[in-house]
Amino acid sequence: MSALTVHILDPVECMITKQGASILKPCLSHVATTYVQGPWKRHPKEYIKSVMMKREGSSNLFFYTGLMERVRLFCKEKGIDLEEKGNAAPASYPFIRPHVEGIEFRTDQKRLLRAALTKKRGYIVSGTGTGKTLLILGLISSFPGARFLCLVHELTLLKQLSKEAEKRGFKSGLYHGQDKNLGLPVIISTRQTWSRLEPKDYVDKFDGVIIDECHHMPPRGEYSRILSNMLAPIRYGVTATAPTETSNPEKFFELSGLLGPFIGEFTLEEAIEQGVLAKPKLILDMVPEHKAQRDIKGYDQVYKRLVVENDEYNRMIVDDMVKDKLEGLTSLVFVHENEHGEILLRLAESKGLHVRFIQGEVKVEDRIETKDMLDAGELDSVIANVVWMEGINIRTLGSVINAGGGKTDLRTLQKIGRGLRTAEGKEVVYLRDYYNPNHNYLVNHFARRLILYMKKGWV
Repeated sequence: MSALTVHILDPVECMITKQGASILKPCLSHVATTYVQGPWKRHPKEYIKSVMMKREGSSNLFFYTGLMERVRLFCKEKGIDLEEKGNAAPASYPFIRPHVEGIEFRTDQKRLLRAALTKKRGYIVSGTGTGKTLLILGLISSFPGARFLCLVHELTLLKQLSKEAEKRGFKSGLYHGQDKNLGLPVIISTRQTWSRLEPKDYVDKFDGVIIDECHHMPPRGEYSRILSNMLAPIRYGVTATAPTETSNPEKFFELSGLLGPFIGEFTLEEAIEQGVLAKPKLILDMVPEHKAQRDIKGYDQVYKRLVVENDEYNRMIVDDMVKDKLEGLTSLVFVHENEHGEILLRLAESKGLHVRFIQGEVKVEDRIETKDMLDAGELDSVIANVVWMEGINIRTLGSVINAGGGKTDLRTLQKIGRGLRTAEGKEVVYLRDYYNPNHNYLVNHFARRLILYMKKGWV
């Protein structure tokens, strides 16, 4: 039996010899792609990329401590005698049962919290609208006396988490804008604001760190710089969609290394089946066909002329907004281009609809006010671009209208996720989508969305 020694330096990094690194290479590497110059153009070429790092002046190699569980499993499977030296410290933190004022955790939440508390680091995957904010607060409540830093990637999530923490009696403060709280047990900030601090200001000031929507952790980005400069041993992430070793290996290893291993999952399908979320009811329609438009060149021109400026299509969308209103339903219309949103806004207002358009320049306070007005039925509809694809849940929302199209599963699920929360008398949420046959680009994009809907059982 071969032997291997790993030195756990701290919650961030482990050290291993060159000989040990050669043993662990199959475990701590992945297939990557580079481009090589050919006679006429560059060609993709696959190679094996190690996630172990070199340090100037050292003959040893280093890897993120969150990958230790992966290393342990690899050594066990290969019959390698693993010796661990040092201590990453989270085991020394006692925890108690999660307790959040006014909340009775569901069975799925208890299962995920129990698994997270046992591991003390890693990431939880829980479907959009299933209550990830309450999971965050549940984790914090389980470590009495511990100081936590909670990081989000945008302002709406910042306000939402801060409001919920205050409502549930947590001693929390914001570090953003004019608010510069650092002395409270729970600090909430955006990754952008926090990354401007010097590492000496936070390196050893927290016992735990939690990343909301942790799939927004690009390799070597702001989150990576922050987490690699923090000695907090308790590390958690929550997300609805995590990268996998096959879908995005570089992001997967960064997420797993700096936070920890996959903890558990509560899928969208499970949540809908158990009545935690509303069931989507898919309504498809077809844009009138004009074969002459198929000769338009370039995707930007296709999208501009056949989606954004398509009068027939835009009238269909607004007619559906009117139908929803007549059925007593509020609607949320997603667009990709601000110009498209402005066109739909003018057309909707001409039909007598009480509607607003939310885009990046709208203040966070106004976004929150608009969300509350829609939830209360004081607006008929809201048109929004990508700024509302995350962090906004409208319990009473009756219809999600995908006016912007798109091809990625993640974006499509994020859109429908805004309306999946349940409310009294609400068991389903309409999902309206449109087949545009006028160009291969748009046909292919719709096909991808349709395949997703079929996989989810919504067709």
